[in-house]
Amino acid sequence: MIITSDTALAPIVARLRAEGIAALDTEFVWNRTYFPRLGIVQLAAADGTAWVADAAAAGAALAALLADQDTIKILHDAHQDLTLLASVTGATPHRIFDTRLAAGFAGLPKTISLQQALRELLDINLPKTETRTDWCRRPLSAAQIEYALDDVRYLGRLRTALLARADERGATAWLEEELRLYDDPAYYAPPDPEAAWQRVRGSSRLAPHDHEVLRQLAAQRERRAMQWNLPRNWVIDDESLIDIAMRRPASPEAVHPRHRLDRQRIRTLCGELCGIVREAAKVPVPRATRRPDGRRDSSLKARVDDALDFLHRRAGELRIDAALLGSRAEVTAFVEAGPGPEHPLGRGWRREVAGEALAARLASAASRPPELFNHQHPSQGRA
Repeated sequence: MIITSDTALAPIVARLRAEGIAALDTEFVWNRTYFPRLGIVQLAAADGTAWVADAAAAGAALAALLADQDTIKILHDAHQDLTLLASVTGATPHRIFDTRLAAGFAGLPKTISLQQALRELLDINLPKTETRTDWCRRPLSAAQIEYALDDVRYLGRLRTALLARADERGATAWLEEELRLYDDPAYYAPPDPEAAWQRVRGSSRLAPHDHEVLRQLAAQRERRAMQWNLPRNWVIDDESLIDIAMRRPASPEAVHPRHRLDRQRIRTLCGELCGIVREAAKVPVPRATRRPDGRRDSSLKARVDDALDFLHRRAGELRIDAALLGSRAEVTAFVEAGPGPEHPLGRGWRREVAGEALAARLASAASRPPELFNHQHPSQGRA
């Protein structure tokens, strides 16, 4: 049975809040819109009792559960689910336990799937029979509902197993620090249009002076995609953005984008993009929009590779996933700019277990005194 109203969900939420722990998951549809459409919300108690709620039931009771700072909410790969739930309910989530993130502190990959984690730690094999379900269609079959319930009914046991393994490694405090990221309202904010250019495929082939044009074009596409609630490549595809940034059409009629818009919207968009081309051509290229290509510093790749190798070995000593210490992009920024609290490796637990040692290693290799950390960054969570 599917719970269809906030009123019907309220007593279940009351039980979960009284017990102080709840497992959560969502199923949604995301193929014809910019924002995902919520289909159902799954909830489970510590004993594995589980429920399915329709999107229509995602109201005040669910909002109170999400915001309750005395109730632990367990999710696997929590960010997307919580961003959607925060948008639907208006609540800022608190006290989140992400089992996928926790897996990295338990010696497993931080990108592990729920199926893999359950198989590895609890010897439970989940079926993958309903992966193509349209969760917004009704009615859902009994098999579909059972499939959805399986995604939450074991999360309490999985959390217990992960905490035990993290504790064996002395990593519990690091995990707790990392989980505080989920208490930050900014973590659930919509994407920043000004950063949208970083997702444009093929942009690496652009000359540096074209990157500022692309940045502004991609930002406008993102704003329109959000406003019209359409996939960004329906508004205009990546290849068309690259073409405009390189070719600099002088009139809307010369744009020729690939799109899936009606006539009025594409006319509006082409006019906006041409205006951006004219204005962007007058602006000097900010250094921050230029992608590192290795040719600026022939030793950069070697230094980054050495830093990554050092972090991999350090993670092996700590018995945690090396990906927790930093991605290639993060390590590259750390190597290029030097240590500081603006980098994940420059603050909090990463600084303690690896960042300071890596800074000293880099400084030694450069034959200069290590620029170690002189002050504490106010945020201990990973930005």
